[in-house]
Amino acid sequence: MAGNNGFYNSTTDRLSWILMNIQGVGELNPGEGGTVSFRFASLKDAVPGKSRDIGLQFVLTGTTAGGQAVSVSESRVVKLASQVSLSSKTLHSTGLFLNKGPIPPQAEKETTYTAVISAGNTSNDFTDAKVTARLGSAVKWLGAKSTGAEDISYDEASNTVTWNLGTLASGTGFSGALREAQFQVSLTPSISQIGTAPTLVSSIVFTGFDTVAAKTVTVTNAALTTNMPSDPAFIQGDGIVVK
Repeated sequence: MAGNNGFYNSTTDRLSWILMNIQGVGELNPGEGGTVSFRFASLKDAVPGKSRDIGLQFVLTGTTAGGQAVSVSESRVVKLASQVSLSSKTLHSTGLFLNKGPIPPQAEKETTYTAVISAGNTSNDFTDAKVTARLGSAVKWLGAKSTGAEDISYDEASNTVTWNLGTLASGTGFSGALREAQFQVSLTPSISQIGTAPTLVSSIVFTGFDTVAAKTVTVTNAALTTNMPSDPAFIQGDGIVVK
């Protein structure tokens, strides 16, 4: 069977094929079969709170040798995973904690920073959701963290911060407020780091189980450094270590 002569009608959102057998004739003899294929993409921007499932209906029509019309249909639903928004930023002049130390950071002098990580979700509930991150070299966990319902912990052996979100509800950050975690770290740069913007937090990874798509979703974020474009007091060059 040949299926290369398909046509997409944008006014009806329908794809159609005129099927030919291997002789190029529009007949399907007993025992014959074949395949047709097509590709499509989901919308880039999901509408919060609305299902992103894609419904497909397939209909095969034809006429028997005796002149009788035949129609066979089949339906499928493609379940799409929810879109998770994961963002992070570094602060010094603002945030939950009072930070201290020189800006720009100075070699062999301590400066403290606030790391902020936010998570949102469009359409499906997530369970077993968490964010993990690793602290950079010469960076210390100071113990100060968001209070309230957010579960934030630090494992010294692996130098890893874990934010256990548990359930990340549909619409978080869209129809409802973002979930947010803040924690305080300090950096004492080495002389070898002069002229660089050291990494404070790296390997920022969200994982969670999409309860509708029935799959685990993973989202990563760029590392946080001493460059702080989100800090209202930040000036270009303030993130570079000086003598």
